[in-house]
Amino acid sequence: MRIKIIIILLCLVLFTGCSNLVNTEPKQSNNIENFKKYDLLISNLKTYNGEIELKVGPLNDTKDIFNGIAVSYNNIDKLYDWQNSTNEAYKPIIYFEDITNDGINEIIINTTLGYGTGLNINEIHILNSKDLNEYKVENINNYIKKHIKTNIDDTLTISIKDKIQQIDIDNFKTEVSLYKEAFLGNVITYEVINNKIIANVAVQISDTDFLGSLVFEYDFVDNGFDILNVYYKN
Repeated sequence: MRIKIIIILLCLVLFTGCSNLVNTEPKQSNNIENFKKYDLLISNLKTYNGEIELKVGPLNDTKDIFNGIAVSYNNIDKLYDWQNSTNEAYKPIIYFEDITNDGINEIIINTTLGYGTGLNINEIHILNSKDLNEYKVENINNYIKKHIKTNIDDTLTISIKDKIQQIDIDNFKTEVSLYKEAFLGNVITYEVINNKIIANVAVQISDTDFLGSLVFEYDFVDNGFDILNVYYKN
């Protein structure tokens, strides 16, 4: 009887170990069977060296987000676990520009995760155009949590690392619902300007009021893109 119990326990351990191994597998892999699921062209851009195509397939449970995007360019196809809204008005925006200053254009893809009244949340993805490998991009929300503080009293005070700026809010002082701190999460957009990645984060001071934005400038550092400059713009 004791031997049977030991055997049962060993089987349970082996089964649990196998289950954990299965869970550590990547959600997607770049094989032919997976690519068959991605058959809807959502965005494309013609370049001097071929056409960049983005295709989607699987949806989330509520059918409003595409889970995963397949990128094809110059006879290379790869899958990424990016997400994008199913609304055609918010399809991914593709840029093809040299933002590493090495004479070779990168593929920059701006996706939309959420939109609505007072809401527009983007994500930026940057690929090496030779092999479609993805560059690391510093997470803007992590940067905000670590380096930016705000306070709303007689003025709006924004502290960015060692810089402090005060913004007049006299036009909003009659609002009874002003926040104690500005909210920096409902509008995050990206664009490419003069071969630079620029992010704009709207500064929200009440449920209905925005007051300017924070501008984040990215630079290419150590084979990735870091936020090196942030400033307030009204």
